[in-house]
Amino acid sequence: MSFSQNWDGVTPPAIPSGWTVDSVFTTATTPLSGGLSPTSSPNVLAMTPASTNTIYYASFGTQDGNSGNVATQVNFAVTAVGTHCRCGVMARGSAYPLSGGSTSFYRALMGWDTGLISAQRVNSGSFNALATVSTSALATDTWYTLYMTVNSSSSVQITISVQRVSDGYWMNASGTFQSASASVMVVTDNSPLTGQGYSGLTVEQNSGSSNPVYSDDWSLAPLAPPSPIPSVFVVPSFRYALDLRPGNSRP
Repeated sequence: MSFSQNWDGVTPPAIPSGWTVDSVFTTATTPLSGGLSPTSSPNVLAMTPASTNTIYYASFGTQDGNSGNVATQVNFAVTAVGTHCRCGVMARGSAYPLSGGSTSFYRALMGWDTGLISAQRVNSGSFNALATVSTSALATDTWYTLYMTVNSSSSVQITISVQRVSDGYWMNASGTFQSASASVMVVTDNSPLTGQGYSGLTVEQNSGSSNPVYSDDWSLAPLAPPSPIPSVFVVPSFRYALDLRPGNSRP
């Protein structure tokens, strides 16, 4: 089953049913800061900057129902960069609502302050960076779509992609944008989180900036698990000789 949320079915600042969000989140409508418009009108999810470098969570309350093999995506726009400015999307969350201190999950993270795109495995408060790619290409007042796929159970494969909404360009493994479709990274985790789980998004923006961070058009969809490697059977070769003399038959 697929799920999506564009925040348009409520009157701001209300939050749609089925979601649990930290108090810094509300829905908002135009006009938005930075001359931005929602990627689907009329509403967005807005995060008001907080006074500490805390990770704030918006959690969807239904498990993926597909053993954690999912594709999830969400749009983000940052209107100013404080000393701590990061946005992420999560999958395979172990409990609802999601929290970095008590739940486990996979997270794809965009860091405007760090200049890093990261894949993380979070184990009950322990944040483990599986891979990072450096980039100087993330701008303010610009919408980006952050994609993450999580697939398999024994050795989990995580794919992270970033697309700039304005021109459709994709970030590549060097951290720059190109017109052709590309992934930022493909990571294998040999100590995986397994099973179906919860999804959602995170935002970190402290009071070094007074401007909000916006999110829009979140979705979660099932993936088919990877096909097993086919077995190869080798049939032994054999030889035989024909005796073509009269009175002898072919074997």
